[in-house]
Amino acid sequence: MHNMAKLELLLGLEHFSRPLHLNEAKTAIDLIFDAAGGRCLQQGHPLQRAWRDVAAINHHISLNFDAVMSMYGQFVFGLPLEGQY
Repeated sequence: MHNMAKLELLLGLEHFSRPLHLNEAKTAIDLIFDAAGGRCLQQGHPLQRAWRDVAAINHHISLNFDAVMSMYGQFVFGLPLEGQY
């Protein structure tokens, strides 16, 4: 069985794909925020809240793209699983 398939079975495909989707959401909201300009910084602006929410979610350890992908790389290469944190 391929390492990716083993990991998907171990974690569940849905859990494994969340960091990737959240990383894409972060990229999207950053582009929207940049295009909308400085008015998005106002307290109560819907884009400010969306940007803040996506940023907060991406910093959660189990959803952090870099942390999850580094552990995946360790798994694929047969290294001991050591989290970033």
